[in-house]
Amino acid sequence: MQISRTGVDVRKESLYIGLAALFLFTVGLRGQPFVDFDSRFALFAHEMWRHGPTFFPTTYGAPYPDYPATSTFLIWCFSLLSGGVTKLSAVLPTALASALNLTITYRLLARFSRRWALSTVCFELLTVSFLAEARAISLDQMVATVTLLGFYVAHTGQDHSRRFPLTMLLLLLAVGFAIRGPLGLVIPAGVVCSYYFLSAEWKNLLRFALASAALLLVCWFGLLELAAYFHGADFRREVIDMQMAGRMTQGENTGRWYYFTSSLGNYALSYPLAVLVVFLLAVSRMLGRSRLPEDDAASFLRYLIGWTLIVIAGLSVPDARKVRYLLPIVPAIAALAAYPLHAGIDPQRQRVLVFLRKALEGLLLLLPTVALIGLWESFHHTRTLAVAMQVPFLPMATLLVVLQGTMLCLRWRGSADTALTGELLGAVATVFLLNLLVVEPARLQLHDTSAFVRQVEALRQRQPGEVVFFRVGRDATAIKYLVNLDYDLQPKFFDGCADFDSLAATPTYVIVNDEDLPAARECAWLQSLAPVVHEHFDRQHSSVFYLPGVPAT
Repeated sequence: MQISRTGVDVRKESLYIGLAALFLFTVGLRGQPFVDFDSRFALFAHEMWRHGPTFFPTTYGAPYPDYPATSTFLIWCFSLLSGGVTKLSAVLPTALASALNLTITYRLLARFSRRWALSTVCFELLTVSFLAEARAISLDQMVATVTLLGFYVAHTGQDHSRRFPLTMLLLLLAVGFAIRGPLGLVIPAGVVCSYYFLSAEWKNLLRFALASAALLLVCWFGLLELAAYFHGADFRREVIDMQMAGRMTQGENTGRWYYFTSSLGNYALSYPLAVLVVFLLAVSRMLGRSRLPEDDAASFLRYLIGWTLIVIAGLSVPDARKVRYLLPIVPAIAALAAYPLHAGIDPQRQRVLVFLRKALEGLLLLLPTVALIGLWESFHHTRTLAVAMQVPFLPMATLLVVLQGTMLCLRWRGSADTALTGELLGAVATVFLLNLLVVEPARLQLHDTSAFVRQVEALRQRQPGEVVFFRVGRDATAIKYLVNLDYDLQPKFFDGCADFDSLAATPTYVIVNDEDLPAARECAWLQSLAPVVHEHFDRQHSSVFYLPGVPAT
């Protein structure tokens, strides 16, 4: 496949890819409930919808220090079009960023070959975390797109001998900071620095590094001044702790190699394949059995490797490590994973890549069959689960069989390019359908809290009372209760039996997770009570106790 002479076709193709991706990332979202991590950002949006835009998102009516309110404001804007906050309006900013990500990725690589560009886009869609985050509320997915845009601006500026695009790069960094705080600026800045370093553009590297450091200081101190001006000095200290100091010292004990190892599963298929491609190229080069031809595509690989390493190594320094933080590497690892499918590979000089290409084609070709076997195992396994999963086995199996048959026909009767395109698109369709029809419904069924909330709220409608969470975190399970309400609620949070003495003589509903039920039963107020609700709530069962009134002591 050769790139078009005018470039017009590539722009059109990238636009079509973006529009198709936007459909994939939003279809079926409108009626879905908010679950898991989405609940926090949905609550931000609900409170902004009820009270108006602010510089920081709010929970329980109080400012939340971990994020600027930019992403929440975008959700608020899209919710104006739908008349309220829905899953679709909340996910739409992330979906647009993800679709733009695929559009820019295609344009970035189409100058080498359309086959490599299309393969890379498909491998992004085959990356587990990318597809899941593209259909969720994800600030890190937006940062990933800002990072890609920064790399694209730096690369195209050099490619076309344009003036150093400092203004555009700084504007992108400012957007990243507005979305994600310091992390949203540091990641794209590091990737652009790695590009100029590997290009040996020392002057541009120095200018950009100094300018981005200055921009970071300006944005950071500006954010702190806004925090102090609107919410006081104590809140400013919370912002410093949550967005900077806390990330460096207060994280899970995951180990320094966490990102290098955990990504093998969380960022499959792209990450393990990218590691394999780089390893085979390095070994074959050291042994002298094959060498990369001196063309643009081969030299471009070092930028992709530098991009990946600078993000993984940089994010390994702070103690706070989350899988989603690595989303900015997805375009780079997808391009590395898809490189064996590049049309410009010389079969005589790069035999190891030719072998890997055939293996990849075989994997893509048989992916529907592999998925069908996995679906069959899952279908039988779910029969033993306490929560009966509604796996649509027969419709899904039929779709997989049709996909497999179509891909085999294209392989046997079509041209090599047609067969490869069919395998790539068929693999994407397989993964997407599994996610849409099996994984997402199962996840929603397991983690949906709306049914539990409706039962409790129905009781509170008949017998009004306060809500108390016993040993439940304000920033976790309680948020998943509040996100299902269409009004503000100020619940109380108790950690021990002594806290019940502070209750006034008013009715109260006490919510307790089953794992904390023995501790709750030690409290005098709950010992003789039977739960009025006992249902699945946030990954486990919870009990609700109704206290008609606690005498003041």
